[in-house]
Amino acid sequence: MKARLSTSHRIVEGTLIIDLGTRMRVLSSAPKGGGFRTTRYILNHQVLPNPVPLQTSEAKVSQQRWSDPARYLRRIALTVGADGDCVGLMTAVPMKQLATSRQSAAGLWVECYATVGVTNAVRAGELPQSVEQGADRRPGTINLILITNACLAASALVGAVWQPYAGTHTIIGSLIGRVTADCLCQGLTRAAEWALQSQS
Repeated sequence: MKARLSTSHRIVEGTLIIDLGTRMRVLSSAPKGGGFRTTRYILNHQVLPNPVPLQTSEAKVSQQRWSDPARYLRRIALTVGADGDCVGLMTAVPMKQLATSRQSAAGLWVECYATVGVTNAVRAGELPQSVEQGADRRPGTINLILITNACLAASALVGAVWQPYAGTHTIIGSLIGRVTADCLCQGLTRAAEWALQSQS
């Protein structure tokens, strides 16, 4: 079943704001609004890649806002004109590197918005290097936001991540795979270009 859904997005002060047009069911692992919920807005906010606390009163403010990402993202949402009751992610990837893609088939469509942070890439299952070893290991993320006009059951929302009911042999699974692959390719290309520019 398909829902009537019209999305829009904009970038304000380093924050991607996706407006779903109405409250929709969302499944997310985001630090703000994670889990199953309904919301109208999804944010992806750019943060500093390595915030270093300074010995100033300003650093105390900075450190306080980072100690509770959900509260910090709620303040950001209100600042950029979105509801505080949103889903919010954080990324160190500049929004000029945002990758987007949309595919449709059989009356269904899927959109993907991605920020691809690969400066700290590790392979699944690889143990992080410890601080004692002197490694400079910073968090790196690939944030994927998928939106569809398909009315998915809770099991299918989970299946969009793990196979059942939205697997690769379904139209919705195929669309999800195509937009995700497209956004990851775009994001990796932009990350490589950014790395070359920052070296020169």
